[in-house]
Amino acid sequence: MRTTIIALALIGAAFSPPPTALGAAVPFLGNTRNSVAFLGYTRNSVDVNLSLGQTQSKPVAGVPPLGKTTSNAVPAADRIGPFFEPLTSSLSNFSIPDNQGPDRWACSYIRGAVDTPDINGTSITIAKKSKRKPFSCGELVHIQRPQYGVYSVDMISTNVRGHVTGFFLIANGVSEIDVELTGLDSEAVWFNIWEGSKQNPVKIPLGFDAAKGFHNYQIEWRKDFIAWSVDGKQILKRSDINTVDPATNSYRLALNSWTTAVEENMWAGKFKWPGTPIRSQFRNLRYTP
Repeated sequence: MRTTIIALALIGAAFSPPPTALGAAVPFLGNTRNSVAFLGYTRNSVDVNLSLGQTQSKPVAGVPPLGKTTSNAVPAADRIGPFFEPLTSSLSNFSIPDNQGPDRWACSYIRGAVDTPDINGTSITIAKKSKRKPFSCGELVHIQRPQYGVYSVDMISTNVRGHVTGFFLIANGVSEIDVELTGLDSEAVWFNIWEGSKQNPVKIPLGFDAAKGFHNYQIEWRKDFIAWSVDGKQILKRSDINTVDPATNSYRLALNSWTTAVEENMWAGKFKWPGTPIRSQFRNLRYTP
């Protein structure tokens, strides 16, 4: 994700911005740390619930995808049902890229960045093993093509500036739905929707440090709305941003860990090697229609 902050809006339990305004800063319950940052243009309804606290992580719903990310029709055979991937043993249902990765990243994908799963789940490590770029990073892509439904995963991020831990559904260049944790502020989460090359990110405080333990992050993707939940509690719902139909566009679902190449002060910052490898951890990936 790359962006420049356009505006900040500090929100209460629900916010419906006017169609031509980005909103203005207002106090939130006397607690300036609990701020929601809206980056981009919003049109209709945005509902935010900020009553998050220290809650126990529990698996909810998972993640899917792979395949060509063009607007070709998706074969009916690829539209299959729910799944659960513990990520504690086999990764046979995943593709692991080994390629350059986006130019704006300071790292390239290598298969060796995805560690062998164990009882704690699967880790993706940032290290200095790439022959293409200064750093190596990794991604897991599920073999099932996503459809509308509920996706969730348990994740642990880091507090290393410039490091991003991601969970997302993507039809390349057309549509994308993100959950991103950045090391610049490990006590917040970014929810984003891309429409082509335009993105609409929202930053929401978590009430806990995402780098210190597993928590569950969920995307509910429907034709008319997208809702994000943390530890089973819905905190953002949007019906103002369009996504393309998965029946006619090939999405994929991925988990990744990567590093920025440029300074992004209001988002992730610029990655600086901390001296030792760092890891994002994942477990309990689920999908239910």
